[in-house]
Amino acid sequence: MSKQTDFPSRWLLAAAIAFAGLPVQAQMLDGASKAEDSRLARSDVRWMEQAARVNVAEVEAGKLAAGLGQRIEVREFGKTMVEQHGKANEELNAIATRKRVVLLNRPDAAHHQELVKLAALSGTAFDEIYLRTAGIGDHTDAAKLFEDGIANLHDPDLKAYAGRTLPQIKQHFEMLREISPLH
Repeated sequence: MSKQTDFPSRWLLAAAIAFAGLPVQAQMLDGASKAEDSRLARSDVRWMEQAARVNVAEVEAGKLAAGLGQRIEVREFGKTMVEQHGKANEELNAIATRKRVVLLNRPDAAHHQELVKLAALSGTAFDEIYLRTAGIGDHTDAAKLFEDGIANLHDPDLKAYAGRTLPQIKQHFEMLREISPLH
């Protein structure tokens, strides 16, 4: 491939890498520009953005664990994260669609960096860092987010979603307790 024909490919690859770490942002459908237009409080839209980032980060880290984990328990936990956080995000996106909100589902910059670091690891080092960061650390943050959602969300559909999802997050802690030497 010549340098001239390779330029667009390189530019697209660079743009994809640059934009991959941007935070999830909600956009209103049908040209709506304010959260009030979707009948959601601005704080509810921000919560949805955060919940989407949590789910996407867990799915992406779970994919890495399923492929790079040294211990079978880590690989199985990763697969469970892909499945369960993937389903939770599908449910959240369905609610968002009904509320006329589009969630751009990709990790925020901090989780993107975490994923890059995890992808460079292998063996026991991968297992330990994955369990500490994506496992215990991110699930601690997720539990707090969903507890806050149950207490503070205004929209009844979002509040119910948070209530259905929190027990699953707590179940993930129990799974981590069984497989993690760090907990």
